[in-house]
Amino acid sequence: MKKLAIRDVLTDLTFYGPALLMYMIVVVITSIMGFYYSLTDWDGLRQSINFIGIHNYVDLFADRIFINSLKNTIVFAVGYTILHNVFCILLAAAISRNNTIKTLIFLPVILSPVIVSFIWDYIYAPINGPLSTLVRFFGVMREIGWSGDPKLAMPLIIFTQLWYMLGLGMVIYVAGIKGISDSYYEAARIDGATSIQQFRFITVPLLAPVMTIMLVYDMISSLKVFEIIYIVTKGGPGYTTETVTLMVFREAFRNSRMAYATAASVVLFLLVLIITLVQLKLLQKREIEA
Repeated sequence: MKKLAIRDVLTDLTFYGPALLMYMIVVVITSIMGFYYSLTDWDGLRQSINFIGIHNYVDLFADRIFINSLKNTIVFAVGYTILHNVFCILLAAAISRNNTIKTLIFLPVILSPVIVSFIWDYIYAPINGPLSTLVRFFGVMREIGWSGDPKLAMPLIIFTQLWYMLGLGMVIYVAGIKGISDSYYEAARIDGATSIQQFRFITVPLLAPVMTIMLVYDMISSLKVFEIIYIVTKGGPGYTTETVTLMVFREAFRNSRMAYATAASVVLFLLVLIITLVQLKLLQKREIEA
């Protein structure tokens, strides 16, 4: 029995060991090192490193730009997550059997986020961009800044990310809808339920497990978004779309304040962790009640 148990352990280590070792090196050890460097004055270049304790964290929360970037990160994440899931559920319910439309909506997902960012940066060009040309065609002659307008920049960034990832969420929700037994809908139709009532009282409640996965995934990915905001607005105008990831990039690679940027990354990590745990707790409770 003991030999069998040892053989099982050795077998597990053979298959899981390499992946576990890589995870320890790439994630665990680097995370611990990152937390240590956030407590120093390291600039990313010099060899001498001085331990300064929580000084970087004190400076962070006294920095209005960081507080603003934290607010922008949460606004973007919450706005995108809600809109993405609402539109994905509605689309999935409306076109779950139309493969042609599903394919067209899914196409942007296969593109690189950098390519998507440059496409929409061109579309939002204030003078000769397609969007400006379109509004002039309908008689609006004044120049619109689009991504350069402080009031429009954040909504346009959210819309761009939404357009890019709409297909992925739609496909996941379509799979969830196909997993719902037709017997529920047949019974509802016999009772005289309309399509809207079937969607509200059958589809949405039974999609709760899928919704949990999508809400958590969207929130985590949107809290870490970088490429689209960096290319389309570069955090502007006037820091109105700067998120924590953009601030980390600027402080680390432009201002050579690696330790300060690492401290901001640690705060972002804790924010993602707390929001994810709260989401899972609330959504799992909702699943049980449903």
